[in-house]
Amino acid sequence: MSFCSHFNLGACRSCSLIETPYATQLKEKETRLENLVKITLEKSTASREQGFRQKIKIAVAGDLTHPILGLVQLEQSQELYDCPIQSSTLNGELKGLYAFIKKWKITPYSIHERRGELKALILSHSPVTGEKMLRFVLRSKEALDRIRLGLSDLPQFKVVSVNIQPIPHAILEGEEEIILTTDQFISHRYHDLEIFYGPQSFMQTNLSVAQELYQTASRWVESIELNCIADLFCGSGSFALHLATPQRKVYGFEISREAVSLATRAAQKQKLQAEFMASSSEAVFDQLALLRPELLVVNPPRRGLAATLMPLLRLSPEYLLYSSCSPESLQSDLESLLRHYEPQRSQLFDMFPHTNHFESLTLLKHK
Repeated sequence: MSFCSHFNLGACRSCSLIETPYATQLKEKETRLENLVKITLEKSTASREQGFRQKIKIAVAGDLTHPILGLVQLEQSQELYDCPIQSSTLNGELKGLYAFIKKWKITPYSIHERRGELKALILSHSPVTGEKMLRFVLRSKEALDRIRLGLSDLPQFKVVSVNIQPIPHAILEGEEEIILTTDQFISHRYHDLEIFYGPQSFMQTNLSVAQELYQTASRWVESIELNCIADLFCGSGSFALHLATPQRKVYGFEISREAVSLATRAAQKQKLQAEFMASSSEAVFDQLALLRPELLVVNPPRRGLAATLMPLLRLSPEYLLYSSCSPESLQSDLESLLRHYEPQRSQLFDMFPHTNHFESLTLLKHK
């Protein structure tokens, strides 16, 4: 038996390892990472076992009589207001959102009938600043004005937005985002460093473990004499801002203009030597060739480096700092990288307890 009643009843199997003792989970992940990087790992950063998710994505089903917030399944959807790995603060908002959906007649979307509007809710929360963000994922703009009218019912959310996702496929969100509040981002603090997150920003779900990830990157880099660092997938600047110093400039590259704007705002507010640029993956290596960074930070999405791998190898920076959220793509990338680079340090950060996934940080030096 696990501590999750939904798992015990067979209703939810997302946390596939939840019945495995946490120490065993961690040890098995460490063994897997050590086999990939082929060096002795530094001490892992463990997670709390419950309540660690500060960003949650809730599917919506049912109808206006009884919206179902939780698990959308072929046989029967099920309410999920008390997922034990989710922040209790965010879980506590779900019944109020149930009432909001009914009051303002935001019809839940039916996957089978392909009708209705509301597909999902995405909630984010900084436990440090207390700021919260809410996104409605809708099929169209049909309910947009009603949500706007109901904003006074949602004063606890600093940012409220609507994401339009018209495609009837298993895609969580679309490209169009409409922010309904005056405030357009929430802030979070990692120790003394403030980071801003907008509705479409990448924000780690496990912020306490993420803090250790960024602090470790900063500590490792401090031991190397560097003049220029570049961050290839910089997002809102979490790595780049941690690595910037008065003596050393960091350049961040990201395809999202929203993320670049927020990272720039954070750098300017805190007077950090960091410059952020919106750039396509095709153009970024031309810019990197001019900068010639001695260290390149890569924090790719789950698919790994993919098409950026070969241009990266041609750029041939002295050091790579690779943050991976997927052991599978890390293994694939290392097959090429280890022909040219040697791992110097590696550490596991258990961002995703009770699953086979984990975050890792590996410092590599050119042979």
